Amino acid sequence: MSKISRREIVKSILLSLVTCGIYFFYWKYQLVKNVHILQNDTDRFGSEFACFAFVPFYSLYWWHSRGEVVRVKLGALQ
Repeated sequence: MSKISRREIVKSILLSLVTCGIYFFYWKYQLVKNVHILQNDTDRFGSEFACFAFVPFYSLYWWHSRGEVVRVKLGALQ
């Protein structure tokens, strides 16, 4: 199982600004990957990342649905 790493939000925002948004896509990639690690489903997250990164309304759906997954999984761990 892969390890989920913590990121500081201020540092991530600053890196996104300094790199003209390139780090923002890496940040999104890591978010999708971490949610799949929590779900024990690390096989197919490339297409989900593409939709999350480039389809505006899908990202709203993703934040809502995956937020529930993270809340339930992290609640079970505590």
